[in-house]
Formats: sequence, C-alpha cells, structure tokens
Amino acid sequence: MIRTDNKNGYTLLEVMVALLIVAMTLGAVFQNLSQSKKTSLRSERAFKVVRLANNIFHDLETINTIVRGETIEDSIPGEENWYYRFYAQPLVLDGISDNSTPLEIESLKKLTLCILYDAGDKKQSFCFVKWHKP
Repeated sequence: MIRTDNKNGYTLLEVMVALLIVAMTLGAVFQNLSQSKKTSLRSERAFKVVRLANNIFHDLETINTIVRGETIEDSIPGEENWYYRFYAQPLVLDGISDNSTPLEIESLKKLTLCILYDAGDKKQSFCFVKWHKP
C-alpha cells in the first residue's frame, strides 16, 4: 500500500518500540545503580570493621589482659550494635612436618578477634587472627 498523504509524524508502532527501548535502558541503569549502592554499603561496613579491629589490636591494656588468659566479650564503645570477642591461645602449627604431631610455639600467642554487627535482622561477624609475642 502506498501512502499518498504527506503527514509528518510517527506511527503508533514506532512510538511503542521507542518507549520499549527507553524502558529497557532505564531498567538496566537503575539495576546497576542499585547494585552499586549495595557494594558501597558492604565496602563501608568492611572499612569500619577493619578500623575497629585496628583500634582493638593496638590497645595494649586489652592485649595484656587476653594474653594472661582472659576472654573479653563486650560492646564497642561509641558504636551502636557492634560487639567483639577477643581471646588468646597458644600458637599451634599443624602440618609442619610429615609426622602428625602439631608444633606448639610457646613464645607466641594466637590472638583471635571476632567483631559482630547485630542490628536485629541484620547480623554479620568478622574474625581476625594475629600472632603476638608477649
């Protein structure tokens, strides 16, 4: 069929296809923004955990307390919904040689720090291990 009139404009089908393309593009953009926000929040929380762990590991009074054999379980001062558990054990290395006897190194302690974020329905824990010579 040949058009004989010279009307300028788009047909309904052309408009619908254009709207579909725009909707798909916007959907992809918003999905990427949502994923970016989630990644940013995880990164912020990880940075905060490392900062908190660094502060605890550098507190000499706390280190001396756990090296004596005590376990500390407490909330982190100034941080709502953040808690920690800190304890020391003798350093034992497995699999050093062919025999199955683990090797205990008496001059070093294995310090374990677990930080817990507990905001009701959102719970997350992070554990760090460090060797320490008392």
